Amino acid sequence: MAREKRKRRAEQSNEGVKPSAETQKKTDSTDHPRFTAWDYVFVNLFFWVFCWLQRTVAAYLNKDDMGLSFFFYTMALGFTVVSIVAFIHDLLSGEVAKESDL
Repeated sequence: MAREKRKRRAEQSNEGVKPSAETQKKTDSTDHPRFTAWDYVFVNLFFWVFCWLQRTVAAYLNKDDMGLSFFFYTMALGFTVVSIVAFIHDLLSGEVAKESDL
């Protein structure tokens, strides 16, 4: 009985909400913005600065480097490699399919 009431409430709340034509037009569009090469460069720059800052703070608090440079710079380098692969995939993948087509 409680399940039926919840189901009816959910149906009633969904009936009152109708997407506007503008919202429907936006969701039906296949023009999804892609990241540009500069977007990848800025994200990588931000991540490299973040890793450097984390390494610097950790080294200062520990009063020793203790291999932190290797860890943080390897992580930043791995992020850069993955970004390059993602950028190449975006270039070669073509048009993005609509959610309804999936």
